[in-house]
Amino acid sequence: MTMVSEKVVSASGRQFATFPAAVLAFVVNENEEFLLLRSPRRIGWQVPSGALESGESPIQGLARELFEELGKEFMYHPLGPVDVSSFRMDDKTTLLSISYLVQYLGGAITPGDDMSGAELDWESLEKIMLHENISVPENVSHFERALELFRVLRK
Repeated sequence: MTMVSEKVVSASGRQFATFPAAVLAFVVNENEEFLLLRSPRRIGWQVPSGALESGESPIQGLARELFEELGKEFMYHPLGPVDVSSFRMDDKTTLLSISYLVQYLGGAITPGDDMSGAELDWESLEKIMLHENISVPENVSHFERALELFRVLRK
């Protein structure tokens, strides 16, 4: 990936640097388990995630990523953001990472797009905290925060 530093200029003339952003989905079921995916083309288990496209809001990007990675029958309710942070993807690229809490409502899960052929698993927080092979997110403490919010916000 080649990093191009674009600038956005406001009406008042103030300049802002822009950089890529990604959304992550902490999908939780009624048993308080998290949905994890393992792509045959990547290392480790991960939550559904992906980069925002140009002109897309974070919630629009979340909906698109869930549709692409989990299929059209996947039913969910977005409960809200869990965390916003930045991380280094490589030596040159910093991404803004926006994590959302998503309540699984039902429907078949059929990995597609770049997750085609992926394995699926529902894991408890306890198992995730002991897991040695979670690649996204890098910080497993985000799962703790997501579960705390789920217990407050679920419908």
